[in-house]
Amino acid sequence: MSFETADLRGVKEAAALVNPVSSTSSLGQRRLRELQKAAPFEIEVHNTSKKPEVNDVLIGTLLEHYDLLVVVSGDGGANQVVRKIVANGLSKEAKHTPILAIGGGNANDGVRAKHTKKHLRYPEKIIEDGRIVPTYPIRCDVDLPDGGLEMHSAAFYATLGATGLAASEHYLNNPDYRNSLLGKTRLGRAVSEPLLALSALRKARVGIIEENGDEHSIYNLLIANSRLMAKHLRFPTQLTERMLFKDMIPDKHFSGLAAAAIGYWQGNRPGQIIVPGVPLEFKLKSDMYAQFDGEPVPIPADSQVRFSIHDEPIMVVVTNPDL
Repeated sequence: MSFETADLRGVKEAAALVNPVSSTSSLGQRRLRELQKAAPFEIEVHNTSKKPEVNDVLIGTLLEHYDLLVVVSGDGGANQVVRKIVANGLSKEAKHTPILAIGGGNANDGVRAKHTKKHLRYPEKIIEDGRIVPTYPIRCDVDLPDGGLEMHSAAFYATLGATGLAASEHYLNNPDYRNSLLGKTRLGRAVSEPLLALSALRKARVGIIEENGDEHSIYNLLIANSRLMAKHLRFPTQLTERMLFKDMIPDKHFSGLAAAAIGYWQGNRPGQIIVPGVPLEFKLKSDMYAQFDGEPVPIPADSQVRFSIHDEPIMVVVTNPDL
C-alpha cells in the first residue's frame, strides 16, 4: 500500500482485532459495525485470545497480510500491537501498516487523543476524514540486576511509582475486581476506580533512584507523548513529534499531589522535555511498579532504567487535527 495520499483511499483489505471481553467492547464493536457499513473495503474480524503468545502470532499475521488494522480494545490491547511493531521479526511493510484504534476499553486515552468526539459518535466518518500520520512511541529499556534485559513500549504514556502501583494486579488490574459487577459495568467502574486509585496512592511508598551519581526520592514519575491521559489530564506534547514530557513528584505530600493534578487538568504543569539522543536514565534503589499505556510491570531494585523515544514511527489513523 502507498501512503502518498496519507488517507484511507489506498486500503484494499483490512482486518479488525477485537478484544471481546474488554470493559466497553460492546461500544467498540458497534463502532466497528458502522465502519464496516461505510468502508469501500472488507474488514475481516479476528478475536483476541486469553493467551499472550497466541495474540502475538495473530497480530504479526494481520500486520503482514492486511493494508489496515482496526483495533477494538482498550489502551492495553492497542499497546500489544505497538509492542509487536517495534519488536524485531516483521517486514518493513508490516511495520508501516496503519493502525486505526476505535476503543473498547475503559479510559481509551489513545482513542480520545487521536479522534474528535464527532468521529467517535459517528465512526463511519473516519473512513472519509481519517488521515495516516507517523507517531513516535515511548521506549523504556531495563537492565535487570540478574543481567537480563527488557524493553517496554507505550504509545501514549508511562508512569513509575504510585500510579504504576494503582495499575497493578493489586488494584485496577486485580482479576477478581475486573471480573466483578463493579469492574464490568460502567457505573460500577465510575464509582470504584477512583476509590481504588486513591487507595493505591495512599499506600504507595516513596522510592529512591540514583541519577548521575546523586540519589533522589521518587513518589511518581510520568512520561507522556500525547496530549491526553485518563480522559482529562493534558500535556504539552504531540503524538506526531519526537519529544516526551517528563514530570516527577518526589514526595508524598498532599500539596504537591494537588498542584500536579491541577496542572495536569489545566494543561500547564511545568515539566522537562525529553528529546531524541538525550534519554532519561537512572538506577532504581527500591522495587517499584511501572505501567505502559495502563499495562503494569514490576521493576526490581538495582535495575538500570532508560526512557527514550523509538526511532521508527508507527503509522496511525487520526481525525483529530490537534494531536
